[in-house]
Amino acid sequence: ATHATRIRLDPGNRPETLRKELAARWPEAPWRIIDFTNAAPRTARFIDSLSGFLTLIGLTALLVGGVGVQSGVRSYLAGKMSVIATLKCLGAETRTVFLAYLFQTLALAGIGIGLGLALGTAAPPVMERFLSPYLPVSSHFSLDGAGLALAGTFGFITALAFAILPIAG
Repeated sequence: ATHATRIRLDPGNRPETLRKELAARWPEAPWRIIDFTNAAPRTARFIDSLSGFLTLIGLTALLVGGVGVQSGVRSYLAGKMSVIATLKCLGAETRTVFLAYLFQTLALAGIGIGLGLALGTAAPPVMERFLSPYLPVSSHFSLDGAGLALAGTFGFITALAFAILPIAG
C-alpha cells in the first residue's frame, strides 16, 4: 500500500527541518519525503547520468581529435624534412627547430580552437530560433564563459600533448 500526504509548512519552516524531525522520531520508518527542492529525483538522476555520458563522449572526441593532430603534425613535418635539415646545417639548435614548429602548431591550434568556440557560441541561438516553434517549453540559451574557457583550455592541452611527440622525433 502506498499513502501520500501533502503538508503545507508555516512560513519560515524548512523541509529539511521536518525531514530531520521525522527521521529522529521514527528512525525505522520507510519515509520517502519529496519536497520542492527535489520534486523529481528520477529526472535529476537521469540528467546526472546524461551529463556523465556526454562528458565521456566529449573526452572521446578530444582523444580522436588529438590523434588527428598527431597525424597531421607528423605528415606536415615529413614534408618539411629538407627545411629542417637545412636549418640544422645552418647551425640551428634542436631546441630552436622544436620551438619553431611547436609554436606553429599551437598557433594553428589556436585558430582552430577560436573557430570552434565561435561556432559553438553561435549555434545555440541559431538553433533556438529555428526550433523554438516546435519545443513544448520556452527555451533560453545563455553564454557560459567558464565553459568556453574550459573547452579552449582542453583544446590547447590536447593539441600540445599530441603534437609534442611528432615534433620532438
